[in-house]
Amino acid sequence: MERKELLTQLSFGSQVAEDERRELARYFVETDQWRRIFGGGIDIVRGEKGSGKSAIYSLLTERETALFDNRVLITLGENPRGDTVFRNISPDPPVTEQEFVVLWKLYIICIVARVMRNYEIRNSEAASVYSVLEEDGLLDASSTLIGCCVC
Repeated sequence: MERKELLTQLSFGSQVAEDERRELARYFVETDQWRRIFGGGIDIVRGEKGSGKSAIYSLLTERETALFDNRVLITLGENPRGDTVFRNISPDPPVTEQEFVVLWKLYIICIVARVMRNYEIRNSEAASVYSVLEEDGLLDASSTLIGCCVC
């Protein structure tokens, strides 16, 4: 096969990982960093747009069963292609760093509570978390992210 013909047949996939979630696993190269993320050695992945964060997330969700078998639950933080959960704070965003920290803590605890409830985790500690969040209007029976944010 000629070089030119070979080059015309190459495909590097979509520019947006979310658009080809299933195909991504076929050509993704498992690096040492990937193994550390999958193995639990890395908890937070940051990077510029296009650096591969969504690809990593897509692969993690594709391997949800294997993660579950290793006692790891994975869940969406929000719809990556839709409105953000913080969209309603645009007119009046937090002013101080401390306010941002509190907002993110509330957001994370809402996500954790929703997952705990989905997996029917029922003990006194979980009941306390559910109760406080429900009392403050941060968690409802449907436990959606939009419904659990004070934004």
